Amino acid sequence: MTELAMAIESLKKSQGFFSFDIFIIEKMGFLSHVDTYCDDITTQMRIDAYHECMKRIASNHVAAVQTIQKWFGIHGKSTPDREAIFRLALALHLPHEELEEYLVKGIGETGVQVNDYQEVILLYSLQKGYSYEEALCLISEFEDNVSEDIQLVSHNETNKLWEIFMVKKDLGREDFIQWMLEYEGYFKGYGMTALNYLRALKQEILSEVKRDAQVRLRELLEETTFFRWEKANGYSAKKRHATIPKFIYDAEDEAGKRVSKALGESILELLEISELPSDSNSELLLELYASAIEKNNLKPGKRKCAGNMSWNLMDNKYLSELLNIDSWKEKQIRLRLLQRKLALLPPDRKCPKDVMFQAQGCGYTEKKVPAAKLQEWTRLALVQAGRRIRMIKRKDLLPLIVTAAQLRYLHRLEQSGEIYQQETGRMLFKKLADTTLTACSMECLNTEKYKMDMLFWSCYQEEDMYSVSDILEVLW
Repeated sequence: MTELAMAIESLKKSQGFFSFDIFIIEKMGFLSHVDTYCDDITTQMRIDAYHECMKRIASNHVAAVQTIQKWFGIHGKSTPDREAIFRLALALHLPHEELEEYLVKGIGETGVQVNDYQEVILLYSLQKGYSYEEALCLISEFEDNVSEDIQLVSHNETNKLWEIFMVKKDLGREDFIQWMLEYEGYFKGYGMTALNYLRALKQEILSEVKRDAQVRLRELLEETTFFRWEKANGYSAKKRHATIPKFIYDAEDEAGKRVSKALGESILELLEISELPSDSNSELLLELYASAIEKNNLKPGKRKCAGNMSWNLMDNKYLSELLNIDSWKEKQIRLRLLQRKLALLPPDRKCPKDVMFQAQGCGYTEKKVPAAKLQEWTRLALVQAGRRIRMIKRKDLLPLIVTAAQLRYLHRLEQSGEIYQQETGRMLFKKLADTTLTACSMECLNTEKYKMDMLFWSCYQEEDMYSVSDILEVLW
């Protein structure tokens, strides 16, 4: 058994890590802070904490009873989604600071997104003591009055919005909504910081993968007569994407031998990787999850959970949705505006040109249709858009962070001639993780609290450094 396999086997057996049931039991007053990571919570303690929560919720509907029980580890375990946390916060009348704890520490996501009009209205409602239903009415009021030609601000204005919100949060509901409508373009529905970090990590990993492929490609080409053949035929190095395949399939060396099939396939594969477009997702996923891809565990809609680590592997669809949250959020807003306009038309009336033009901008492809048909399409399109809008989570960033940190360290070792040191590698990983997670308003790396953090920490063993894909190979 390898040192990595032994570390992961030990980690699998460990029960002393954080989970949402521990968090909420503590919040209900049945654990002291020092016991937050204990593994001796009794069944009665869970039941008592659950009843305390239900007493505080009173008549407010937050989720099904069985679902709430699972939050406390009764009859199974589950973690609430973001919407459930807001509903719970409104029912419990939590202060803003505690809501942030539920989001950041409880479920491992970013804090309240002040540039998401729904979340900022929910936060305003929380501070005003409104119910969830009252908050939904305010959200509808905002949506009903947004300008048809709304121009969303694409750059980061989070700090500015927070400063203004802290001044405006005491306004009455009509004045508050009016302020939001004046700044409607700023409420685009997602945070640029986490998205920018995700995109930057992806580009860094891809750039390093391409650089490595280019180095290996040259080494393999040097095993052939390619460079002499290229010079003899007067081909330009800039055209190698075309001349290398020509050489593989057509050229012979001085002895009349062609490139072997195995070597030719390796060269062509490296050529393809070295010329990857900057928006490629497939090679990033291959770099992260090679073992999962080989075992066919990344089919669309069939992403697997890695061991018992609450780590859902990204497939191409999932990663694309994370990277394109801006496009999906904007489409959602456009669809809601279209839905508002359609509601004013008689169902059997043919849609006028301006409505059809607006619908086509949202992806509708048919010609003139009755309003009722377009209404149904818009309703379904909104459901689809809602499903494809994903908030970037801590567990989405960590695999990319550890991969980027390792590639940086390998590059440093290559340049300096140093030998691998476990502690150095770990410190570089921790530094990048803490910088990234702090900027994204997420909890820093904590190997004592989070099992996933400890899992990636285990990549750095005494004798060698292992990849995310190596971890998956052991887990499966």
